[in-house]
Amino acid sequence: MSGKDRRSVSPSERESKRLRISSSPLRTFQACAGRGLPITGATIAFSMAFSEAVTRDWEKSLDASNTAAWFDNLISHLANPEVVKLEGLPQLADFFLPLDSAQRRALVSSDSGLSDYLQKLAQNYRTSKEDLFHYLYYEIPSTPMDLASLPISLDNERRAISTAWNVTYRGNLHVEMLQTIRDMRQSCIESGGNYRNTVTVLQSSGTGKSRTVHEMSRLIFTLPFNLRMPDQDLAFPPPDDSIRNFMTQRAPGLDWDEARIRNSYRAMLRLFFSSVDYWVRCQQFPSYGHAVEAWNFFIFRKRDEIYTGIVQQLLALDVPDDPNSKAVLAAFTALQATLRSLPQPTKTEIDSSVPFPPIFTEPFDAAAFEEYRKDPRVAYDQIDGQASKHLKTLVVVAYFDEAHILATEKPKEPSRPFRNLYAHLLSVLNDLRERDFFTIFLSTSSHLQQFAPPGRLAPSARYVHSTLLQAPITELPFDCGPDLPVYVGKDGIESSKISEPYFLAQYGRPLFWSMMQETHGAGNDASDADRGARERQVIRLARAKLKNTQANRPLDVHGALAILDLRLCFDYETRQGVAGQREAELVASYMRLAYTVPVHRQYLYSGYSSEPVLAEAAAQEMTSWAVDGTVNALDELEKLLASGLIRRGERGELVARYLLTTAYDTAVRASAMESDVIQSSKGCSFVSFLTALFRDTNAEDSVLKTVLDSLPDTCDNGRPLRKAFEHSWVRYTQWVKLADSSGIDAAGLLAAYIRGVAYIGRITQQWADLFVAILIDKNKPVSLYNITGLLVQVKCRSEPGTPGKYDFTAEDLGVFSSLKQLADRQGHPYCTLLMELGLRDVPTRAAKVWLPTSPVRRLTRNRTEAQKSIHPRYNIRAYGCSDTIYGVVANGEKSKYHGLLATHDNPTHEHPRPRTAKYVWNMLPVWLRGKRKVLGKDVDVNSYWWLTGVDVPENEDGPEDDAYVQIEVPV
Repeated sequence: MSGKDRRSVSPSERESKRLRISSSPLRTFQACAGRGLPITGATIAFSMAFSEAVTRDWEKSLDASNTAAWFDNLISHLANPEVVKLEGLPQLADFFLPLDSAQRRALVSSDSGLSDYLQKLAQNYRTSKEDLFHYLYYEIPSTPMDLASLPISLDNERRAISTAWNVTYRGNLHVEMLQTIRDMRQSCIESGGNYRNTVTVLQSSGTGKSRTVHEMSRLIFTLPFNLRMPDQDLAFPPPDDSIRNFMTQRAPGLDWDEARIRNSYRAMLRLFFSSVDYWVRCQQFPSYGHAVEAWNFFIFRKRDEIYTGIVQQLLALDVPDDPNSKAVLAAFTALQATLRSLPQPTKTEIDSSVPFPPIFTEPFDAAAFEEYRKDPRVAYDQIDGQASKHLKTLVVVAYFDEAHILATEKPKEPSRPFRNLYAHLLSVLNDLRERDFFTIFLSTSSHLQQFAPPGRLAPSARYVHSTLLQAPITELPFDCGPDLPVYVGKDGIESSKISEPYFLAQYGRPLFWSMMQETHGAGNDASDADRGARERQVIRLARAKLKNTQANRPLDVHGALAILDLRLCFDYETRQGVAGQREAELVASYMRLAYTVPVHRQYLYSGYSSEPVLAEAAAQEMTSWAVDGTVNALDELEKLLASGLIRRGERGELVARYLLTTAYDTAVRASAMESDVIQSSKGCSFVSFLTALFRDTNAEDSVLKTVLDSLPDTCDNGRPLRKAFEHSWVRYTQWVKLADSSGIDAAGLLAAYIRGVAYIGRITQQWADLFVAILIDKNKPVSLYNITGLLVQVKCRSEPGTPGKYDFTAEDLGVFSSLKQLADRQGHPYCTLLMELGLRDVPTRAAKVWLPTSPVRRLTRNRTEAQKSIHPRYNIRAYGCSDTIYGVVANGEKSKYHGLLATHDNPTHEHPRPRTAKYVWNMLPVWLRGKRKVLGKDVDVNSYWWLTGVDVPENEDGPEDDAYVQIEVPV
């Protein structure tokens, strides 16, 4: 087996097909297991072979009652040394051989998902789409095994995600969201207008949409509905199947009669309002806040029973005709009056025309409720007071999680034009616009024509004329890990700490740190094996979510775009309509963040922010591409640029970022030990990075040798670059945009190194375009005085400029202006790099990398004294973009790079809510330190708030917003 095979992540399609028909599936499985590849076509062949052997006599009689026995039979078959030699599969042997028959059967009985799957496999093993060993490597608490190197079971991952849900909520955004909704309700009262009593919370996966509205429900009486489809196994919280099925199947019926759909939705809301009204009146709660808490407790314990009862009651009756929603309005008016009048509910007559589901008439468990209120994570006494203050403008909120299903469901064979279910629900809710009731739709789908369409796409005339529709809410938790902010101080922090997975997870969306809190949080007693298992589980989940697919499934065009975009930071051509559609798809399914949506809803501002876990996942994917040969990143980039999605004006810098990223990845792979899992966040030495970047021909005048032997051109008697940076280290897994010059100060570079990013200079940045932080000595702590940088200029001219034309120093940029106490500037070098990428024909006689032969004479003071105040600069100028210069350019790729070479930085410029603009900036669409205007109001922005102990200076020299900000609208 070749070295390349041993490092492969997944087999090629041809190999998979061969393995599926292999005459010896065990041998092929063992071969793949030896390469660390348990999920392959080989495992499918292996599991199919044994399932066939065991199910031969079972497939006709197998049912739920004897599935466990069948599984025991299967394991006994696998454990029979005459049939299978388990020595070749030590993990399988260690796990299953100690289990007795009772334990094997209990394994199946305790997991309905496993049981259902095994029944399906046994009944129709030939068409099984899953890998049996996905389930055979199943973790039970009594087995002290680290199974993280194997495919994790769905139940284990569900458990991790559900545990994350119960982690203490951090931040105040649930309060901010309620205030935003109250403001929207108030504007609806003041200005009138249709369809203004609903809003969409729009954001990508893992950002805490569901959790935030759940926390908000502690402050206001809330009717929660989760419409998620049942096939989304790893989503949490679980769906309300009965409500979803009623709204998407029973209400439309076979003929999708529009009047019946609306009447069905009215009947559902009416029954909810009346039933809740009756339930509240029966309990004699002392206050509105107490009623809110009790309702949350009730629905927490009995949610499925409540919703099933509601639907059963609806199906048992004929749907009443209520075209003007009179019955719905009356039911809500009664509920509103009851909640407002607590502790003495009004004595208005209860609507008895529709019987209440029995669950609402059962005695309330007050004792259990008091125990529920003792949850130390929730300050219920404070919540009671907060809830009551919202009664003046708002009494009840409903939310529909995963609401995009209502916009996408349609008749199987439409015989006439139809409006989607979402439009019909909006019509019903619009009838409630004068009541103190508000509805929220939660979705990852950013197809704005579905949830907040521009006028030309509106589903009704009233929608068209309602020009003040609520702009979607995008402000959700970000950078909220419990270990933030990070304190550095003069002593710095250990270099090894900042590459630990739990440290990486502190940044970005809350999904990742909350999943790790169980094993890594303060006070936990998890073993090192359990901690390592959870870390790898989180990275695997991030990789799957970023690609919107499982690890062993083909990568689609959106997945490749997401990975490259996250790492390289694209600027999309906003005048291309397809670009807006592509961005919407990336937000919906590929972890791209939606920053803001203007009131006119013609487009959204989105991007991939600094999220170290996601960046690590993307880097690992690109590593697998390079090692495996399954995807050529350069070809993918070439296709993207040919499609017109990427702005032509930034292609030169994009190619430069790609070259630098590829060199970094190459150096990281070369630095990893043979037995190591390659973790890009650990970084690599700066010399190794340059070794990967530049071509080495082993000749005396090779490009690489010329670079490494170069001397500083700002001072005399400097050391060669390879010695000056002998212990230096770089780490960056993605590129992010600066909106001012705050990031190029030493403190800003320190922030970049800690977070694992490299900077793209602002549009008007002088001299340098790209900035890579360098740790001067990896053996010392990461601190302000141990940081420097690689400052990169990118040019795409067809003719080379003179060596001094674009000359600049770190002093020109003020890179080291915050190092007030730096005594030895000679020991604090930096590096500049000019990348002249546009040259086609580099003269063969001239040096392809220009390096100074003597120091640049810029000094006017006494030379001996002046030399002490100068940082040694190693000045590299690389002309041309070919394999003769850059080692990461392979033979035959020169023309591709030449083809590739053929913004806006204020995302809140049109943000509809100035009060919450700070939360948009917290998502780091661009990095800055200073003020920005939002609808005429100044907002303080500090992209470095998460770093304490050092001061990133506020930038005062950035251009005025109006001087360069321009929003382009798709045409």
